[in-house]
Parts: sequence; C-alpha cells; structure tokens
Amino acid sequence: MQVYLTDLPRDFATFNALWKDYFAGEGKPNPCRTTIEISRLPQGGNAPIAVELKVVAHITGA
Repeated sequence: MQVYLTDLPRDFATFNALWKDYFAGEGKPNPCRTTIEISRLPQGGNAPIAVELKVVAHITGA
C-alpha cells in the first residue's frame, strides 16, 4: 500500500492509529506500507483531499 499525505506532521499520528486499528496486528492483513508526504492531491468536491491510498489486493478463494 502506498499512502500519500499532504501534511505529514499534522496527519501521520492519526493515520497511523487508524492503520493499527484496521490493518496491523494478529488476525489482520498486515500489509506492507510506504507513507509519503506530497504537496497536494486533487480537490474532492469543495474540499482539498489530504489522504490518498494506492492499494494492490489479492483475494484467495474468490
């Protein structure tokens, strides 16, 4: 997973806490992750986007 944040100092701790809740630990997928700070992302509606995720997933037995 590649994670793009527009304000790493402001958002990384919150993102990392959410990451742990959903992805890290026993019984969770524990994917490899790279987190990168970038200057901006496309605007969504009337508000700028602060986080973008690029994910490659494999589902077994589907």
